[in-house]
Amino acid sequence: MTFELGYWAPQEQHSPAALLRLVVEAEEVGFRRCITSDHFHPWFHQDASSGSTLVWLASALERTRSMIIGTGVSAPIHRYHPAMLAQAFATLDHLHPGRVALGVATGEAMNEVPLGFGWPPFKERLERLEEAICIMNLLWSQEFVTFRGRHYQLRDANLYVKPRNRIPVYVAASGPTVADLAGRLADGLLTVPQPDNRLTEIILPALQKGAEAADREMAELNLLLEFKFSYDEDYDRALESVRRWGATEIPGIFGKEIYDPRQLEEMAMSVSSEELLKAWKVVTDPEELMGPLEEYAKLGFKEIYLHSSSPQESRVLAEVGRVLLPYFSEDQEPRKS
Repeated sequence: MTFELGYWAPQEQHSPAALLRLVVEAEEVGFRRCITSDHFHPWFHQDASSGSTLVWLASALERTRSMIIGTGVSAPIHRYHPAMLAQAFATLDHLHPGRVALGVATGEAMNEVPLGFGWPPFKERLERLEEAICIMNLLWSQEFVTFRGRHYQLRDANLYVKPRNRIPVYVAASGPTVADLAGRLADGLLTVPQPDNRLTEIILPALQKGAEAADREMAELNLLLEFKFSYDEDYDRALESVRRWGATEIPGIFGKEIYDPRQLEEMAMSVSSEELLKAWKVVTDPEELMGPLEEYAKLGFKEIYLHSSSPQESRVLAEVGRVLLPYFSEDQEPRKS
């Protein structure tokens, strides 16, 4: 049941320069892994940011010493052609061997529609995701690739800069269909806490079903979790800091053709504190996070990424480095309940 805590670096929440400073601080307090979000438009409008994640990722790898940094997620739907993602991550791994990971998914309208693309139905996005994973693996491992899919084609495409290591590809899923695909094709699953035992009754069984269909063992797959929380000694202040993310808690929002952050922010006003607290853990003491983190470790999650929406992020990093990282060190298993 051992697991590792990672740092979630939200591009929407901090400017690129501020986020670089935070990820350096995160490594200094003891984090060895990081996942950063990747959007064209953010989830909210006021005080939001949304820099180019691939540009930022290159800078973050230069600024840190040995931290492994991945994306959560770079969706290969329209904005990113899978061959271009393959080239970018091959270059990053060539420059920083073994320090990059790629998260992919079926995407959100906010990253495609503003660029003039249509918003495909889920079936098409799933097909695009499957083709994209195949294309990237082919380009990373073979020469002069020809690929004829329904949505993507390659004609004698060759990456002249190959990755030095196998780049892990994780699929983000909150439903069984995409989790099944992760089990078949990816190196692991990235997800978030789910209500009503969905993780144990729907998501993880679908992942296992996909793995079995591809003659793979669950032990081969990495399980990653984005754990969302806000910490401040003032509970109300900690809760208020979470409200910017209200749109992400609207049922079915990830599949809707809504792409204007101003509209998302307006819709978020209808999300109650009770709904927010189902997805975000609001605490006045970092030790309150220990129990929930241990429960996810018992489910088999090997990497749990702390996504903080706290009022004072540098203080959070210091407290996590002082309290949580030593407690959840790699040689210590979660305490038994």
